[in-house]
Amino acid sequence: MSTKKKPLTQEQLEDARRLKAIYEKKKNELGLSQESVADKMGMGQSGVGALFNGINALNAYNAALLTKILKVSVEEFSPSIAREIYEMYEAVSMQPSLRSEYEYPVFSHVQAGMFSPKLRTFTKGDAERWVSTNQKSQ
Repeated sequence: MSTKKKPLTQEQLEDARRLKAIYEKKKNELGLSQESVADKMGMGQSGVGALFNGINALNAYNAALLTKILKVSVEEFSPSIAREIYEMYEAVSMQPSLRSEYEYPVFSHVQAGMFSPKLRTFTKGDAERWVSTNQKSQ
């Protein structure tokens, strides 16, 4: 049973064209060949050629690898993949485990004995600053 590949969209073809132009411009400066790019990406040279020539579509993972190799931002060759990566970053950065749930006051100088139960005279306004964390104090 043979399956035909889905044709690339015009946007994906434009991404490939921009990527190939960046590669052609930078390959001498960075001492790159399609073979060396392929080695760094963990794929064969034909796979890199397929990305550069618009045969295979770029994805976020390959785009991120290529930015490191070509020393450019994803946005320079694929604004849509750059948006996709940014949306993934936002989803990760919104995880509840990363949010601060507790705040603790910071005092840089306190007279000895001031934290005894009888002398608790500090108010929120006495703190120099507040430190946020997701760890509850013991």
